Amino acid sequence: MILNLLSSALVYLFVLCCIVSGGLQVLAWSRHAVEGVSVSIRALWSPEGVFDEIGLRQIRVARGLLTLGGIAYLTYGTLLVISRAGGGG
Repeated sequence: MILNLLSSALVYLFVLCCIVSGGLQVLAWSRHAVEGVSVSIRALWSPEGVFDEIGLRQIRVARGLLTLGGIAYLTYGTLLVISRAGGGG
């Protein structure tokens, strides 16, 4: 029961992190991008020179949320493997 609850929480955390990260990226691109810069996935990993100070902070938080969501998803997968190997299955 605890394993099921934890697994569900990890999946919800993954989804929530992705949604919030996407929202922050949309805000950064729509309101805080430097004039004349086109939308690029590269700006998520190296945002310097693409955004103003607020947008830079938003992109960094979005990147952190994506990392956290990825870790939650990998942990969820690990829990599935452990539960199946332990006969919880």
